[in-house]
Amino acid sequence: ATCYYESRDYPNALEWYKKVYDESPGAYPEAQFQYALCLKLNGRYDEAKKEFESFRKDNKIRGSEGSVMKRRAKNEAAGCELAKLIMEEPIDMDIMPMGAKINAPYTEFGAWVLNDDEFLYSSLRTDSVVVMGPNKKTSMRSKIYKSRRSGGVWGEGQEYDETLNGINGHVGNPAISPDGKTMYFTVCNPSSENVAEMICEIYTAQMGAGGWEKARKASDLNESGYTSTHPTFADHDRREVIYFASDRPGGRGGMDIWFSTVTNGRISRPRNAGPKLNTSADEVTPFYNAKEEMLYFSSNGQVNIGGLDVFKADGRERSWKTPLNVGFPVNSNVDDFGYVTGEDGEKGFLISNREGAIALKNAYCCDDVFRLEYIFPPEFAIIGQVYVKGETEESEPLADAFVMLGNSETRRMDSTISALDVPYEFYLGEMQDNFELNATKAGYTADRATVSTRGLTESDTLYVDLYLEPIDTTRSITIKDIYYELDKAELRPESKKGLDSLYAILMQYPTIQIEISSHTDSRGSGSYNVDLSQRRAESVVRYLKDVKGVSSDRLVAKGYGETKLLNECADGVSCSEEQHQINRRTEFRILGQMPGTVVTYDKATIDAMRALERERGSLDNRIKELMEQGQLDEIDEEVGSGEIDRDATEDAGAAPVEIETDEPEEKAVEEPMESAEPSAAGLSNSVEKKGNFFFGRAMINGVAEVEYMYDARRPVAFVSGELYQQLRDAGTISQHSNAKAVTLPDGSKSEGDIFTINTLQLGEYVFNNVEAKLNPRMSQAIVVGQKLLDKKKCKYNLKKMELDCK
Repeated sequence: ATCYYESRDYPNALEWYKKVYDESPGAYPEAQFQYALCLKLNGRYDEAKKEFESFRKDNKIRGSEGSVMKRRAKNEAAGCELAKLIMEEPIDMDIMPMGAKINAPYTEFGAWVLNDDEFLYSSLRTDSVVVMGPNKKTSMRSKIYKSRRSGGVWGEGQEYDETLNGINGHVGNPAISPDGKTMYFTVCNPSSENVAEMICEIYTAQMGAGGWEKARKASDLNESGYTSTHPTFADHDRREVIYFASDRPGGRGGMDIWFSTVTNGRISRPRNAGPKLNTSADEVTPFYNAKEEMLYFSSNGQVNIGGLDVFKADGRERSWKTPLNVGFPVNSNVDDFGYVTGEDGEKGFLISNREGAIALKNAYCCDDVFRLEYIFPPEFAIIGQVYVKGETEESEPLADAFVMLGNSETRRMDSTISALDVPYEFYLGEMQDNFELNATKAGYTADRATVSTRGLTESDTLYVDLYLEPIDTTRSITIKDIYYELDKAELRPESKKGLDSLYAILMQYPTIQIEISSHTDSRGSGSYNVDLSQRRAESVVRYLKDVKGVSSDRLVAKGYGETKLLNECADGVSCSEEQHQINRRTEFRILGQMPGTVVTYDKATIDAMRALERERGSLDNRIKELMEQGQLDEIDEEVGSGEIDRDATEDAGAAPVEIETDEPEEKAVEEPMESAEPSAAGLSNSVEKKGNFFFGRAMINGVAEVEYMYDARRPVAFVSGELYQQLRDAGTISQHSNAKAVTLPDGSKSEGDIFTINTLQLGEYVFNNVEAKLNPRMSQAIVVGQKLLDKKKCKYNLKKMELDCK
């Protein structure tokens, strides 16, 4: 039974553990636990949970061993519940084995993404069993391979680098720094005491002109006689940190996650990542996703659904929130580890022995590389500026214009008011539809534009500018075909067609207020004509209010009688009937925008599109509850927390030996983070509040110190023309994501109007690779929004009037 289990032949192990327990339960009481574990590893969760609960209740194992196994049984039973939960709500993603060009029948591991079309992996490429023993030696060694994709097809792996692969031992687990200049990897060799046991050490190499230079041991990361493996890079506020796995003394048991910081090329003493991540079992293959600011790792000690599961944890170094199981299908009923992605976090690789791997001896025997790709519905936003339409392209921004967004089903989805300094913005979420934008302002002609997200497969920000032309606000517009009976004020039926055109204008511009004016010719007394024209104007208002449902406070009736004749046909002047007809008219003119008018924003459509995201967050909360309820009670006195300062014992002048003991789980996340390195520009976090905006000091790309403005509504950063010129002239703008040239204040043209700010420092906090939109007429140097601040969990402390980021 044990041989089958250790070789990961779980169906046969299941059969034989059951035979052992059935025939001799008293002699081998632990066989029930192993039987339950094999049920779980075969995906039979309900049966497994029942056996784990029976083991905890009825098994007669005594002493510390029994206590440990019963706590493990509680943990494993919680994992069975977790399996059912996450399998009912799987992640929307594709996971596929890489196939025979990559995977061999023995084992693949240690994948690393180079770019969208290249990745590294490690492989022991043999088609036969490698036999190890005191008198057995093999020339088979694992090496690092590279595969390249062409036309959507991944090619056969080729040996990556002779300098690296030429080192004596099993070479693998490469990790390359973001700048491509440094690699960490592992070399494993049999232990001198036990040839079947591997001891791994971390090596490092530098990229030279001709490729990777000769590697050397990263001595500061290794511990003699113990394994150090699975290195990965992280950048915490421009502070380089190396995470890795090791079974060295001072851990919590098995393999633990450890970390070291790198300062000016010097690697600090490794420290244990603490009790939130590490358990008395194994934690391996850490990977830090910089975009998400999340550490991924695998564990068989956290609440899992089978073997090693992939987990994600928010935090850094020794301060972490409760790790969350990443979910199904990333995790399966067997081992899943070596999770890595590219920069966007949407595509990557996974190592697993799940069904679908190329098997050497049994279905679960061997680890293979699997390709993973999250299926994220694309999200969209519309951003633009309202301009005064001019004869040249140098149009001026227009403030206080009413901008309305509608789609094919809802005429009024959302609305906003334009500003001089920052563009308008509408968040569309995942909506794929045709959209219409309308801009209006009293005294200007309206403008309309259409844009569509239908058929778009990637998230995008759509930029749409609107142009309003000044009009003569004193000019009245005649409503054609308005008829009355002679000397009467009631509308004739045929007049309603003309009034329907006026109604259409009122619906198109829902916040304008208009004056309905009626005029007569000069025949009859002046007072009579004023009264008649007033009654006629009121009949128009009545029709629009009572029949069409237009709010009465948007309509003003005014009768002018014969006071505004359009020709010389005054009293006593002989005119034809046609000349008198010109003066008998009904007109309207825009008085302005209704004060305090707000167009109702129908959130139902967009909220529905956000439902998937909310549901996913709800699932994470339920996963967290299960993990915290089922977590092993880490109370073994003989298991340390993690950390003994061995260097102190070697230095006679050093402080006493430092021993850190475990704190309760609730307090672990409250440990303070180590302070970030001093800010590059020494900027203050102090801010000033003006209305709804905050103002502080910023440094952009290390060359421009300016005042920034915070506006919570803005999804990206907006940069003025003057600041763009300064950054360009300093040679710090190199990446534009479009080619829309914009005229700058000095008369030159930009390469595009969307670009990347390499480093944006707000106070002492540094943000990397920030998307920015050029607004050449904006007076404020730079405007940022909450979406940027969320990356570092930033907020404004109103008591201290400071920017505060985690």
